Amino acid sequence: MHWRSLILASAVLAAPGASAHHSLAEYDNDTIVEAVGTVVDVLWRNPHVRLTISTEDFDGETTL
Repeated sequence: MHWRSLILASAVLAAPGASAHHSLAEYDNDTIVEAVGTVVDVLWRNPHVRLTISTEDFDGETTL
């Protein structure tokens, strides 16, 4: 019976660390951004994917 309490306590203590894994500092969930261009780089590190896109801005300059 004592080992069940130990497992429960471990799960409760580990929960805040699991929920803190993803930060929202880099992303704005309220804004949708569309980009038309060419994918020049893909960084795929499981479970995250990051794309670098070459696109033309409103001034006609190419930006990443």
